[in-house]
Amino acid sequence: MSWPYLLFHPHARVTLLVWIIVLVTFVRVPAWVPLVPYFVLQVPDVQNALSLGESSQGVAVWAHLGGAAAGLLLALPLRALRGGGEPPARRRRGRRKAPVRNETTGTLTARW
Repeated sequence: MSWPYLLFHPHARVTLLVWIIVLVTFVRVPAWVPLVPYFVLQVPDVQNALSLGESSQGVAVWAHLGGAAAGLLLALPLRALRGGGEPPARRRRGRRKAPVRNETTGTLTARW
């Protein structure tokens, strides 16, 4: 998952496995939440690669950051071609709520 995913699905949520010593649980969070710590943790590696000045240092760091930037730049024209924004909403998953009876007409209306 990277920035192009957020560009195409800005309101998406992902499920994370949170493991703290013996507590293991799943948490649903907005899709941008896992990306922020990832890029914050990359900053010291980038600084280290810049300070050493050797060509072989930090290749993986620059490859990951460059790949994220390239993916975002390539996704921008695709989003413009598609019309921007999120695709049409899908039907919600899960249980339906009980139908509601209209008092005046007596018809049932399904709710989600």
